[in-house]
Amino acid sequence: MKRPKHVGVWVVLVAAVLAVAGMAGGQELADRQLLRISVDALDLGTGDPHMGTGTHHRVLYDLLFSGLVRYAPGEYPRVEPDLAVALPESQMVDGKQVWSFEIREGVMTHAFPGYPAGYEITAEDVVYSFERVRDPSRSTYASDYVGWEIEAVDTYTVNITLPSPTSSALFLPLVADYMGGMIVPKVAEETMGDDYRMNPVGTGPFYFVDYRPMDRIVLRAHEGYFRGRPILDEVHLVYIAEIGAAEIALRRGELEAVIGPMEQPWVEKMQGYDGIKVDVYGPGENVTLHYNMSRAPLDSLEVRQAISYAMSREFMVALFGEDIAVPTYSIVPYGYLPGGVSREMLEEAGYTWELTYDPDRARELLAEAGYPNGFTLSAYISERDYYRRPYEVVQELLRAVGIDLQMTVVDHATFHARIRENVNDLIFYNSWRPSADMYLTRFFHSASRAVYGAAPDTNFSQADMIDAYIEGARSELDAEAQEALWQQGQLILTEEAAYTTFCLLQLTTARSDKLDWGHPVVASATLYPQIDETTRILR
Repeated sequence: MKRPKHVGVWVVLVAAVLAVAGMAGGQELADRQLLRISVDALDLGTGDPHMGTGTHHRVLYDLLFSGLVRYAPGEYPRVEPDLAVALPESQMVDGKQVWSFEIREGVMTHAFPGYPAGYEITAEDVVYSFERVRDPSRSTYASDYVGWEIEAVDTYTVNITLPSPTSSALFLPLVADYMGGMIVPKVAEETMGDDYRMNPVGTGPFYFVDYRPMDRIVLRAHEGYFRGRPILDEVHLVYIAEIGAAEIALRRGELEAVIGPMEQPWVEKMQGYDGIKVDVYGPGENVTLHYNMSRAPLDSLEVRQAISYAMSREFMVALFGEDIAVPTYSIVPYGYLPGGVSREMLEEAGYTWELTYDPDRARELLAEAGYPNGFTLSAYISERDYYRRPYEVVQELLRAVGIDLQMTVVDHATFHARIRENVNDLIFYNSWRPSADMYLTRFFHSASRAVYGAAPDTNFSQADMIDAYIEGARSELDAEAQEALWQQGQLILTEEAAYTTFCLLQLTTARSDKLDWGHPVVASATLYPQIDETTRILR
């Protein structure tokens, strides 16, 4: 017997009524439902959802693909069912944790060669996708899925068995519509072969129409989308790497939206233009300075503490603007994800170097460490403003205590390559990760040490002292105990002065006042406000 589809039918009926009436929320729809949004990139790179990692990739994948579950559009981190009928509950079977998913019936893929109406997604496609994402040769995210066993129980049921029990807080982000959780239709990729990577096929609200190199990607409404046909007819992702050019295009009416920089002056400027609205929303990126503890003189705790005293969270917040920058006190942002550390927790622990701007104390510690006249540090830095400008602030703060930071400015891609080669003394990195485990594993597990780890990644500080806390939290099913382990690990990192964190930079978008996203814009894992079936252009 087929399961009821009442919810899906209701969504379709509502969308149809709105379209016929030409109304949306009491306002008339524009005749032309075209949304053109700029993305800060030169070109696509790849359309493969398991390979792309940039913001411009995430925007595209968000429109084309679905996950078993999804982050509610604009309301991250709230999770709701997507291809799955309901959020799962795990069970222990023969000593192993099993998560069972019931797949929606009637979910159709986009059209592709040989399948003009697409085909229905089943458990086989889900198994194929997770086997695919576990393969390092086919996925950037393979390390997150090691040891998973995926089984199609029947046409619409999938069981995922984990190598060790884990909490829903860690499991659900891995099956959500983000990074490795995107479901790739098996028949589409097998039919299209290598063409699939530049002509991706999914089950999302829009389908891929055209790729114009270094210009744009054209998407159209997926008539068979299981949540209902989108109100928008087309979405164009327009490649404009220079923000000034994007601003001009928006003001001329050549764009409906611009993904902006995380800078308050830009927000204030755009708010001053008629017909333009600005969204400021989370979760953003945590601005962190990592100290490379494998390189002298940063192998000295006193030196690292001295640098921490020389840093000023207030100066960094002022640089970006108080409406954009929210102060943070740990790599996991407190209040945004379970496991973050608050200012009060650091005060109680007595870690004043992470809390206090005190250049005099910094100079005292440098003298005690044997550097009364300071020393020289070096760093490759990105040419992009939101990296270069904070580096320049750090350079001035260090100069005030006798430390000379010599910086080499390179393009952004080269910057990312060089910092992974363990050549920087100080590494500025802006990041968002969907869980405390991802933050701590990628930045502070010994296996992730740049160059030297078993699975080299972004452990720029070369930290190796909190592996037990990271691994213990992964297998801890009690939410409070799990959070305590993450917090304890970060307190140790602060005690060792492995890094200084400054602030969480919130995201920004400028848009035509005729563009209605169709949902709240509070926070987005995909780093833009999210376009879905409810997004619309008004008269």
